[in-house]
Amino acid sequence: MVDQFGVGNLRIANQFAVSQQQLFCNCERLVQTVVNRFASNEQMEINSCKIKSVMLMKVLARLDKKICLQFKNEGILQKVTWHLYRYPFSLEKWLRSGKEACKLSSALLAEQLRLCKVFIRYGYCISETSMLFTSLCIWLSVPSFDNLISNDTMNEYYAITREAYLFLDVLVGRLPNYYSRVEEKTDEEESCSWSFFGSVIDLALEWIQVKNIPYLSKLLICQNTDDEKKSELNSVLWVISSVLNMFSSVLKAVTPDDMSSLPNCRLPWLPEFVPKMGLKIIKNGYLRPDDNFSENGSLVEHLCRLRTKNKTELGLSSICCLLGLVQVVDSIDKLIRDANLDIHKAPSFCDSFSWEDKVLANGIIKSSVHDVRFVLNCLMKLIVSECQCKRPVEIFGRGGPAPGVGVGWGASGGGYWSLENFLCQQDARLLVYLFEIIEIPFDEDPSEAMQMVNCALTACLVVGPGDNSPVIDKLLKFIFRAPVLKYLDSGIRKFLSFREGHSLNYEEDEYESFATVLETHFRNRWLSVKKRKVKSMKKETHALETIYEDSSEELLSLRVEWAHQRLPLPDHWFFSSISTSHSDKALNSLEVAKGGLFFLMGLEAIPNSPVKSVSVVWKLHAMSVILISGMEILGDEKSRDVYGILQNVYGEIVNDKNLTLQFEKEIHESYATFVETFVDQFAAESYGDSLFGQQVAIYLRRSVDASVRVAAWNALSNARALELLPRLDECFTKAEGFLEPIEDNERIWEAYVKSWISGALDKAVNRGSVTFSLALHHLSSFLFGNVSGDMLSLRNKLAKLLLRDYSRKHQHEGMMMKLVCYVKPKTSFEPGSEVGSDEHLLEVEKRLQLFKEICDWHGSEMEKLESCVRREMNVRLSV
Repeated sequence: MVDQFGVGNLRIANQFAVSQQQLFCNCERLVQTVVNRFASNEQMEINSCKIKSVMLMKVLARLDKKICLQFKNEGILQKVTWHLYRYPFSLEKWLRSGKEACKLSSALLAEQLRLCKVFIRYGYCISETSMLFTSLCIWLSVPSFDNLISNDTMNEYYAITREAYLFLDVLVGRLPNYYSRVEEKTDEEESCSWSFFGSVIDLALEWIQVKNIPYLSKLLICQNTDDEKKSELNSVLWVISSVLNMFSSVLKAVTPDDMSSLPNCRLPWLPEFVPKMGLKIIKNGYLRPDDNFSENGSLVEHLCRLRTKNKTELGLSSICCLLGLVQVVDSIDKLIRDANLDIHKAPSFCDSFSWEDKVLANGIIKSSVHDVRFVLNCLMKLIVSECQCKRPVEIFGRGGPAPGVGVGWGASGGGYWSLENFLCQQDARLLVYLFEIIEIPFDEDPSEAMQMVNCALTACLVVGPGDNSPVIDKLLKFIFRAPVLKYLDSGIRKFLSFREGHSLNYEEDEYESFATVLETHFRNRWLSVKKRKVKSMKKETHALETIYEDSSEELLSLRVEWAHQRLPLPDHWFFSSISTSHSDKALNSLEVAKGGLFFLMGLEAIPNSPVKSVSVVWKLHAMSVILISGMEILGDEKSRDVYGILQNVYGEIVNDKNLTLQFEKEIHESYATFVETFVDQFAAESYGDSLFGQQVAIYLRRSVDASVRVAAWNALSNARALELLPRLDECFTKAEGFLEPIEDNERIWEAYVKSWISGALDKAVNRGSVTFSLALHHLSSFLFGNVSGDMLSLRNKLAKLLLRDYSRKHQHEGMMMKLVCYVKPKTSFEPGSEVGSDEHLLEVEKRLQLFKEICDWHGSEMEKLESCVRREMNVRLSV
């Protein structure tokens, strides 16, 4: 009965996530019943029903701030958390209650602390937390491990301790700045006092003194542990991680927002706990100073190995420890550097210091460069390998993956809301902190610099849904800096040194300009919330409708809705600066496009770049989109050179891999509409520009979707622009891709014939355009090839149309002779070359005979065609 009641509570909690207000109004009596049963004297023992009841209260409180305030006013929090306020008892008494009782009390206390965190986050009940300290001391202190081990209750104790420090971490967020001493309060929300945290910090410092605790020291250093030890190690790491996170929040509250408001722009004094934290970290071997070699290695090295070897929760606890440690050490270094201390006035003052004090004065990170770089190198390898296991978000369509469709917790590779993906996000967070404190060694070690840039680009893909915009924002700031772009330029020059006839020279001011416009573009494109504009804009036919993200409701809830989740960046996010510029009417849109081409060229030039894994279909699409708004980008000399180089690079990829270009599958199912718009732009503005024409020609390749090829051809034909395309040998992909395999789509054949007889191909013949080469090759193969079944009637129909056109238009005589005399190109001949061999003469006779059989009613015209063909063949034989 009790278990069923608890399960019912959880089901109600889940229902609340769907319709919170209506359901809560109908369940107030149920809530009161649950609370009264929880607090009744007859129900003093701890059971699963009570644990689930607290979970229910937590879910309800998270749903809405008003509900949380109602719980506060009705005293519900005190009623369901009275275990936390009990008179303190000893650890021995807790252990004597038995293993099962310890497990239940651990689960209950942990849930009660989580419930208290919800109230603290909303700013409620903060003043009452001071009464918790006495009862929490037993869980905040380092225990007697022998008793816990003998009673097999290590994990239960750690679970309470971890939640206690996480609760204190949230409470620290309500502290005023240490130097302001002003405690801000509102009518409903409260603030916390620094006087409460002195004893808390002292207790927390005991947990990071691992050298003073043999059990912890041995457990952390030991690498070959069984599953039971791994569970204990994982629990210990979570406790240390929660302690370090609390320290990080405390130090953040100490750091002033504006140093300029302080005397001499320095801190007047330092709290005693700041250097105390630093010395504890140094003395306990978390980081090893570069001049102090240790055979056992630092704790950081052991944590890195744990993270590398474990992709389970142990790996997550390890990386969270590293993340907390880096944040704490960095904050300590900054506070000591900014404080008004004697060591800054007279460096010789440090001569009498111990080695630990010297490390603290010099800076912990600055003194431990080897360890910091060791962490960075391990992390970069992990992030690159993790990204290769992620599924691209584009495969789920425009709406993205929905919960329960194979991309959640149970998906292969983890899914976007899984423990595995959360682990990747923590890796990316740590990477950001390390990038902020480590300089890129462009001059010292170019290979490491390249690895750092590549890893930053990859990390943008790893960071998944949730509140991770600040992480990506910092990564973008790291990438789009003048030194990084200058480094990319050096890679471009090296890349072009292997290609004759190409050279690019950029100046320092261009790096600065590109860095500014690209950072702004990518932040606005991928991180800003898409809101509706007051003035509606006319929707362009080729543009997709925007899915807006703004909400009219004020955010008064801690819940996380699926509807407001942001998906990871797509693999092709690099291209947005050139593939969305047509919709940007800002004055700097051209500068964004210029910078985007340079950036893309830099990514293609450096080895192992994340852009290498992006489908060439997306690359070719981006190269087309940049021309949608006009040819200004090709008017810039450097950008034009880069555009042509990129075309050749992508052409080589298509040639080498003989790729199928499925634009409708990879980009959008209505891609043919985009192609029509693109061709119209080409016909209206290009004046036969060679680069623009080559880009249009890519959509006529045989491996492109048939509907896209038909759309491209018909648009060119209707605009009388077939002749504006380049020759077949001038395209940036091989001729074989246009000619093979032989066309088998009747819509394409009909489009070729329609353009032929309408005169749209007339000028293409004289100019040798790829369009006439295509029509000639594929019509010849179809009309004079082996045709059977339903295709016979179509062949006869097309042949009659061509012969009728020949009879009516004298100017098409040359085209008809080329069709009859055409021979498929071989390796030693250009497409469309006519060969006067005996074999060829025999083939021509067969074709003439075929025309006679199909068009017997055009006897005189056939005789004329036959005469012209024989005369032409004799001339060629004589030559």
